[in-house]
Amino acid sequence: MCISNYLDAGLEEIGRPIFLNIIRGSNRRDYSIFSRDFTAELLLRITPDRFESQCNEFPLLVCISEDFEYIGCIRRESSVSVLWKLKSTLLKGEFFGSVTLEEVRHKIRVSGIAAN
Repeated sequence: MCISNYLDAGLEEIGRPIFLNIIRGSNRRDYSIFSRDFTAELLLRITPDRFESQCNEFPLLVCISEDFEYIGCIRRESSVSVLWKLKSTLLKGEFFGSVTLEEVRHKIRVSGIAAN
């Protein structure tokens, strides 16, 4: 079954642990945890050097709370973006996060991420 056919509850259940790994890796500046579920294409775009540069440039990326709230999903033909409301452990206010998921050889992989 194509990932875009999953119900929202199923997508949240799939996306939450994946996004949690991304947050934990980012907060710890640990690229191996951060990129664990990336597609090959995303690994080429977000290299360890780029990851470190982004962590230095954008303070939010190293202080995202592990307490994030599901907002919803945006479906495309072969991928789904799962949307989250984020909090920071250091910065005030609310932030937006998303993880784009697709199936690659019968495994769910991350093809895009955002936090702002």
